[in-house]
Amino acid sequence: MMRHWLGALYIMPLTVFFVAVMVYPFFNMVFQGFIPSQAMLEAGSAMSTADGEYIVTWDELTLANYLSVFTDDHIRSGLTLSLAISVIVSFVSIFLCIGPAWLLVRKEFPGKRMFRAILTVPMAFSGIIIGFLAVIMIGRIGAIPLITDWLFGIPVAEALAYSLTGLGIAYIWFQIPRATLNLESAIRKFDWDLESAARSLGASPFQTVRYVLLPLLTPAIVSTMAVTFAVSMGSFGVALLLLKKATVLPLEIYTQMYSTLAFELSAALSVQLAVVTVGVNYFLRRYGERHYAFAS
Repeated sequence: MMRHWLGALYIMPLTVFFVAVMVYPFFNMVFQGFIPSQAMLEAGSAMSTADGEYIVTWDELTLANYLSVFTDDHIRSGLTLSLAISVIVSFVSIFLCIGPAWLLVRKEFPGKRMFRAILTVPMAFSGIIIGFLAVIMIGRIGAIPLITDWLFGIPVAEALAYSLTGLGIAYIWFQIPRATLNLESAIRKFDWDLESAARSLGASPFQTVRYVLLPLLTPAIVSTMAVTFAVSMGSFGVALLLLKKATVLPLEIYTQMYSTLAFELSAALSVQLAVVTVGVNYFLRRYGERHYAFAS
């Protein structure tokens, strides 16, 4: 009995912290999303108090804020762009990082520690810094346009940072350390005797990769995709600095909150962003777990 209570005491601080900063704020945000906007309240029947605030009755709660993703073209395009760029960034990040992760596990070479340190540097930067570095490299007067203009007379990638392609490049840069470390950790757990057994049975290098290594690597790829997708969906600083003619959902939430003061709409969009991100993350991880069980 005493050990049971000791276990509860061990997790008590984290439980209290989790409820205080995650559970209560999230459910409060869900409720806020059902409250009509200030403009709707002023035009409706909500009661005004002495200090100018409006009291909302239960019958005035509405789904309008949550349905704005489907009814508002601008918000819908922001969600669509967030989903599209997050999926693309996840695939490209895995494609770029699976080779270096494999190399870090399987090979010893001079400068290996420095190489790993360089790959993990972007993890120490915030989105704003990554966006600023993108401007320095491929902005209107970035290093790459200036150097190529000096060498060839043609500024290559001029103002690329402010396009969707530039945003994608900055996102990929931001995801490289996460993808590399996640894949490297998974590859270290491989049973390399299976590769040797396949070779001894006459399997070609392609067959070994196709039928032995790839099934074992698939759960790690799926897990890495879940991580990079979730981080890309919630990335805000990079988009704030680079996007000029389009929007992603986190940037739209910021705009609605601080530019139009639509706090209730921002709350609804935040809930939907969380639901989509967690839902996709959960689906990918469950798929990876089932595939891992099958591969095992």
